[in-house]
Amino acid sequence: MLCLDDSDTLSVSRVLRLRRGERIDCFNGDGNCYIYAVAASQKNALSLDLEKHLHNPSDNIPETTVMISAVKGKNKDRIVRDLPPLGVTRIVFYYAERCVSRPEADQQPRLQKIAIEACRQCGRSTVPTIEIIDKPLQEAAKIDQQSVLFWENETERALRFEFTTAPMQLIFGPEGGFTDNEIDWAKQMGVQTRSLGPRILRSELAVTVGVALVQDRRGIFSAVSPHPEK
Repeated sequence: MLCLDDSDTLSVSRVLRLRRGERIDCFNGDGNCYIYAVAASQKNALSLDLEKHLHNPSDNIPETTVMISAVKGKNKDRIVRDLPPLGVTRIVFYYAERCVSRPEADQQPRLQKIAIEACRQCGRSTVPTIEIIDKPLQEAAKIDQQSVLFWENETERALRFEFTTAPMQLIFGPEGGFTDNEIDWAKQMGVQTRSLGPRILRSELAVTVGVALVQDRRGIFSAVSPHPEK
């Protein structure tokens, strides 16, 4: 039996008015969906009996790292909230040369919690890892996989990569744009540079648009059957 007494669980229990015998889906981050029957629903605790577990088809997604230059205020919250439904598995905030604010490591726990809530909402069972690295792109990025950098001065829009299921890294800069040093480094490392079109996008919107375009090419939005039986 599993007994939960944290505030999030109790809030969900109240909202759904859970009663004995009802079944709920739970996840712990390992890609599986755990089906529990409510054994007892009390004011200060929820007791559950495990009935079965199965692989969550919503988690059939390739590894996707998104590198984002540090943004101001609540924009980090919006980015972390919007990316889990797009199949991102790792989100890294780094320091670009034209950043107006530096990455703040103490924000990581709060952002990780937002990522968990986003997974609950969209039906994912694996939670993206959130990292905040106060280092320049050249030190924060790991160029050991296919990488695409979205740059406002690029004219090429077509996305080209060999294996749609291979790990990928998508890189986004600050609203002031990348510097020549950053672009020269990326090209020397074999990173594709691509455009998101002729219009100027806010940083958080550019991230969502770029990730959605790549993930569509990789097929992660294909329909899946919900919770197949084992």
